[in-house]
Amino acid sequence: MTGKTHITSGIALSLLICNNFVSFILVLVGLILPDIDHNNSTLGKIISIISKILKHRGIMHSIWLPLILLFINKPIFYGYCLHLMLDILTKNGIKPLNPIFNFSIKIPLIKTGGVFEKMIFYLIIFSIFIICLTKCIL
Repeated sequence: MTGKTHITSGIALSLLICNNFVSFILVLVGLILPDIDHNNSTLGKIISIISKILKHRGIMHSIWLPLILLFINKPIFYGYCLHLMLDILTKNGIKPLNPIFNFSIKIPLIKTGGVFEKMIFYLIIFSIFIICLTKCIL
């Protein structure tokens, strides 16, 4: 899943569940946090030492950090979980119990950067427009 699809998904989720700007931003932080272990991600470029230490889609794509976030910060938790759910839809999936168990959960519906992902991206953009329009009217 590309970063732009993750971010637009987070914006749509934020518009649906957040009632203030701070939680809106925190959902987006949670959304990009799992890819801190990828050297081409936004956070991976800023904090490059982590992407050199951790394997991409390793422990950062497991359930351990979201379980902690559930009790610390709900908006970050929601963004983090959305990221993991989107990555489950790719051929690599996620390893939810890494490093204890090495099995993957994957439903390979989306090729990263492929036609179907682009269609989903534009569908999300359209959804954001509809959500904004609905919130302005109501």
